[in-house]
Amino acid sequence: MFGYFYHNTIRKYVVAFGTIFNNIYINRQNQDGDNSRFRVPLSYSQKDKYIRRLQEFPVLQSDENNPDIAFSYMPRMSFELSNLGYDASRKRNTMHKVYQPSANVNSYTYAYAEVPYNFNFSVHIMARKMEDGLQIIEQILPYFAPDFTITLDLGSFAKKVDIPIVLDSYEQSIEYEGEADDGAEHKILIWTLNFSLRGYLYGPSKNGAIITRAISEFFDYGNTGSRLETVVVGATSGTGGIGTGATAYGYYVEIFGATATDDEIFG
Repeated sequence: MFGYFYHNTIRKYVVAFGTIFNNIYINRQNQDGDNSRFRVPLSYSQKDKYIRRLQEFPVLQSDENNPDIAFSYMPRMSFELSNLGYDASRKRNTMHKVYQPSANVNSYTYAYAEVPYNFNFSVHIMARKMEDGLQIIEQILPYFAPDFTITLDLGSFAKKVDIPIVLDSYEQSIEYEGEADDGAEHKILIWTLNFSLRGYLYGPSKNGAIITRAISEFFDYGNTGSRLETVVVGATSGTGGIGTGATAYGYYVEIFGATATDDEIFG
C-alpha cells in the first residue's frame, strides 16, 4: 500500500510562515535623542529555550552593570509548529484526480485530491521593555483580519496554491527571574500569537496509460443475441503541429461486420 514519496510540503509551510516575520524592526532613542533601528532576531525554537539561557547566563540579565549586553539579547522572536490536524470542512472528493502530461506521449501522470490539514504555529515575542514589544505587535496584528493569505508553489500538481493563515489567539504574560527581596528580580515580557495555517498534503503521483482506442460492439439481444457489428475508433499520430518536434493527433474509424473474428477486432 505505502511506498516512498516526499513532496517537501510541510517544510515549505514552515519556511513560508517564518519568512512572514523575518523582517521586523524596532526603533530606540538614545539619550541624545537619536533614533536607532534594530532588526528583531527570529529563530525556530520554543520560548523556554531563551528563558533558560537567561537563567543560566546572568550577564544577559538587565541591570546597571551590563545594560547593553542584556538589551542586545532582547527583544527576540521565535516560532514553532506546535500541532497539526485534519480539517474535514475543506475535504474534496477523495477520488478527484489532478493530471499532468508525461514525457512519454503514451502515458500521463496523475495524483488524487489533496488532503486538507491545519498546521498550528505559535509565535513568541520576548522583550525587556514594554515599548519594544508593542512595536513588534503593532507591525503584525494589522495584517491579520483575521487571516493573511500567501501563495506557494507546492509541487508539480500544485503550482500556485493560496494558503490562508489565521490568527487564532493572543496571549501576554510576564516571567520573573530572581528574588524580589534581594533586589535581583528581573522580568521578561512575553507575547504569544497562535496561528492556523490552512494547508494541504499531497499523496504520491502515479502513471496511467492514455486511451488510444475505443471499441463499440452492437448485439442483437432480441433474437439470436449475436454480434451485429463492431466500430473501432483509434488515435493516430504523426509529425506536425505547433513547435519543433510537436505531434499532431488524428483518428481513424474501422467497422467490422458480424463475421469478423476477435483477433481481427482486438488484435
